[in-house]
Amino acid sequence: MDVLARKVGLADSEMLIERIISLMQNVNIPTKLSEIITKEDFEGSLERLVMDAMNDASFGMSPRIPDYEQTKRIYEYAFEGRRIDF
Repeated sequence: MDVLARKVGLADSEMLIERIISLMQNVNIPTKLSEIITKEDFEGSLERLVMDAMNDASFGMSPRIPDYEQTKRIYEYAFEGRRIDF
């Protein structure tokens, strides 16, 4: 992703991510799931979301295939607006 960042005149992928998040905020696009769904609805749907993701045909094409707990954490991070750090 650093290559893409440099192509658009930014130093690295971190700057690119910050620029994309800033753009999303400027045009009122949610940057975390908690902005569009309640915690109760999210928690009630989480297991189904994880299983649907893991059963999706494109899941196996990922360069890094997460297990159940990692997939669940990805959704939790998306709900909170956190960057993946694992």
